[in-house]
Amino acid sequence: MASLKKKIALLFVAAIFLMGAVTAFFLIDQSPSHGRVVIGAKNSTEQHLLSEMLAQLIESKTSLRVDRQFTLEGSTICFYALKTGSIDLYCEYTGTAWLYILNRPFDRNSGQMLSEIKTVFKERYGLLWQDPIGFNNTFVLVMQESLADRLHIATISALAEAINANSAFKIGICPEFAARPELKLLQANYPFKAALHPQMMDQALLYLTLAKNSLDVITACSTDSALFGSGLRVLEDDFNCFPPYFVSPVVREDTLARYPELRPVINQLAGRITDKMMQELNYKVEREKRSVEAVAKEFLSAQRML
Repeated sequence: MASLKKKIALLFVAAIFLMGAVTAFFLIDQSPSHGRVVIGAKNSTEQHLLSEMLAQLIESKTSLRVDRQFTLEGSTICFYALKTGSIDLYCEYTGTAWLYILNRPFDRNSGQMLSEIKTVFKERYGLLWQDPIGFNNTFVLVMQESLADRLHIATISALAEAINANSAFKIGICPEFAARPELKLLQANYPFKAALHPQMMDQALLYLTLAKNSLDVITACSTDSALFGSGLRVLEDDFNCFPPYFVSPVVREDTLARYPELRPVINQLAGRITDKMMQELNYKVEREKRSVEAVAKEFLSAQRML
């Protein structure tokens, strides 16, 4: 009986040891210190494309494995995941970082925005902003080309004059534009004689309503796929009242210390994508229904980065 108990005890110890060994194996296998980089992305086409490009570059140029976490909901979750080490990098916009992460007010004199963001993120959070990818996905005002031509409107200041002359001018905005400071900045910086009373609706509905000429001007984002080849005019923000939303990869400082080969690979995208190019990339996924992976690979190959 004693012998049986001894055997059972030995088997129990062996089982615990085996379980511990298996657990350790998986923990080691998934540890960032063993060649694994986790890339996050907000749940949007543009974010998926940028993160997939970074993933493909890292996989092709280094020996690192990439874990894709591309369905994180919004900046708050992405930023928290990056701070806590759940992810190693994601792409963020200057306007979002300034207004909603650092809680800084925006005015037209915030010329040092990117420099200050870089400094605070590094000193406060140990996070490093890399070189901007190029495009500025800021809010814009959009009109039908034919109406803009007829009224000689190319800028927002010219739009203000047209609205002042015709109070029946119809404006549509999306909820995000209304919730952010852009609407107040628009009215504060341009010479509107009266307060604007825009209609608010979903962005997709705004485009449809504009196409039916039920609205004269709508808000949009400068890299929307709906703008690509659309015959719509994006009005120049000639008073520079809207915050810039330049996008950059943001990486944990300890990740770059562990894998210094990442920095030149990530920065291959620096300055490579214009507003119009990002519109087209979004268009290929959203309108042509092509996969994010295929569109990202096609772009990188065309740019001779793969």
